[in-house]
Amino acid sequence: MPETLWEVRKIAPKTVMINFYGDDDTVFDYYSRYYMLFFDYYLAVPQLPEEYYRKEGIKNVFFTAGVNIHHFRPLNREKKYDVTFIGTPKADRYEYIKFLRDQGINVRVFGWGWHHYPELKEINGGALSDQEFLEVTSESKINICFTKNYEGKPHWKGRVFEIGACKSFILVEYSP
Repeated sequence: MPETLWEVRKIAPKTVMINFYGDDDTVFDYYSRYYMLFFDYYLAVPQLPEEYYRKEGIKNVFFTAGVNIHHFRPLNREKKYDVTFIGTPKADRYEYIKFLRDQGINVRVFGWGWHHYPELKEINGGALSDQEFLEVTSESKINICFTKNYEGKPHWKGRVFEIGACKSFILVEYSP
């Protein structure tokens, strides 16, 4: 990928290049701090403090957050799920979902990776398309949003805005 970005710079040096990325809290030191150098504007979810970028001499970072309200919108569907979680089973998500299920909570999970847990087969709805995401979100009484990243640390999630734009109820794990 760096080769491609370098070629774009050589072939079309006046091309303005913009990148949006949301996981700097886990990959900044070995990934994004180098890729930022290729872009004129680097739009970042506010995972790291601005000073973190500035001390590295990075001045093209701009913090942003939001959601496309034309895509993420209320569907006014009948609520057929009590509790849902859409996402992967990283960090402690498996333990929380299993706990809810074991307590008799009617919980469903959707997303990649849950097939690795055959004991949750009956509550696994699999990966969702964009439209299915909107449907499940709208059909859920409670949408759970776990915020920990792959390192198990609190992490800012755009999912809060997506579910909010669908005017659906969301319970969010703490994140600063």
